[in-house]
Amino acid sequence: MRKNILYIILLIISPSCHKDPQEPAPDVTGNPGFFVVNEGNYTWGNASLSFYDATHSTMENQVFFRANNAPLGDVAYSMYIYNERGYITINNSGRIYCIDPYSYKHTGTLQGLVSPRQILFLNSSTALISDLYHTSVTIFNPSTLTVTNTIATGFTTEGFAVSGNRIFITCWSFQNKVLVLDKNTLSVTDTLTTGVQPRWIQTGKDGVVWVLCDGGYPGNPAGYEKPSFYSIDSNLHVTRRIEFPTSQYATYGFDMNPTRDSVYLLQNGVWKLGVNDTVFPSQPLIDAGNRSFYSIRVHPSGSKVIVTDAANFSSDGKVYLYSSSGELLQSYTTGINPGWICFR
Repeated sequence: MRKNILYIILLIISPSCHKDPQEPAPDVTGNPGFFVVNEGNYTWGNASLSFYDATHSTMENQVFFRANNAPLGDVAYSMYIYNERGYITINNSGRIYCIDPYSYKHTGTLQGLVSPRQILFLNSSTALISDLYHTSVTIFNPSTLTVTNTIATGFTTEGFAVSGNRIFITCWSFQNKVLVLDKNTLSVTDTLTTGVQPRWIQTGKDGVVWVLCDGGYPGNPAGYEKPSFYSIDSNLHVTRRIEFPTSQYATYGFDMNPTRDSVYLLQNGVWKLGVNDTVFPSQPLIDAGNRSFYSIRVHPSGSKVIVTDAANFSSDGKVYLYSSSGELLQSYTTGINPGWICFR
């Protein structure tokens, strides 16, 4: 009887003596596709990285954690591939992780930043980092992952664009400015005034710079207005301002097609404009419905539009692949708050 009781006790407690099996390492291929930076939730430390394999039409989630047995950090924001290395800004962790973009293995860290947002690579020894809270741009060496200098801006900074010999930087949070830097000296040469909270910026056809302002929110110290879309020419003149019809919905960015003559804007749906249009379209190309569209990218081929969906902002999101005409092609589950998309 005692032996039977002892045997039963051993059966009950024996599972606690074994470690849970680790999640298998991600499938490592050189196939083309794109990364999805899942921001996670502020202070929760649950950011993650997903990869879409275009050859097999599959999405692999948690590829950083599975490759390194370590979490990505607190609010991952943007990702870039430069000289065969992947760079991921971890906003609330104040660091940039460097990874092998094929094995997903961590290869280095730049620490000691305040709140890194976006990166502009100028060459193998010079890159710029914008910052949500710090009123300067950090200059670092992407080869050695060391800070080499800073640029005092007087404003916090967000997005970068290059046109000719100029670098344009949006000053987003509670601001309405775009800074202009000399590309050679990295000194501020001009400050342009735009709509409330200019956040997204790209260089379009003929070197025209496009800026999307989100318009702020009620009670915002910088003001509150309808989102607006600006074009800036080589003389630093605003040549076009297109106002969104409503400020009811949040605005979450834009992207351009490969020929840089069409724009896809994200506000409760996807809206398509030509660069010569002067008014906002009357109907969206893609209606969001009850989804929370969060970021947008146009495939380098121009054949697909990729849109992320943050769902309820606290559980796993989605990625949708559409044709350039707005037809839904595929959808995949991602991590929490899927944002930045980086093509490989």
